[in-house]
Amino acid sequence: DKSIEALEQALVITPNNYQAMEKLGVTYMRMGDNDSAEQIFKEVIDIKPSYYRAYSRLAALYGNKGNYSLSMAYLMKSIEINPYYAEPYYNLGVLYEIYGKKNEARQFYLKAYQLDPTNKLYASRLN
Repeated sequence: DKSIEALEQALVITPNNYQAMEKLGVTYMRMGDNDSAEQIFKEVIDIKPSYYRAYSRLAALYGNKGNYSLSMAYLMKSIEINPYYAEPYYNLGVLYEIYGKKNEARQFYLKAYQLDPTNKLYASRLN
């Protein structure tokens, strides 16, 4: 994949470029290579522990694998670092919905929507 090659070349030049690493992890996730994505996101956290998006990405990965408790822990860490980032609130809503806790889920969807009212997905969960 050309995007993987380009990102890996960028990382040769700037090995601790955590944003390029995150993009590489997302690319691996989209290709279905969750093991490589997980490794990359953990490396991002090692390099930049305050990078909230890496925690959110790991949470999504674990949620997709069905490991909801670990997913929830990473979502909470992302929110702890940056309480103004909408995505983890939305994903917590999804987890609470899976657990059958619709009222709690709605509260998280509402918080995500309040933080990012232009996101149609967040708005759709409020109906």
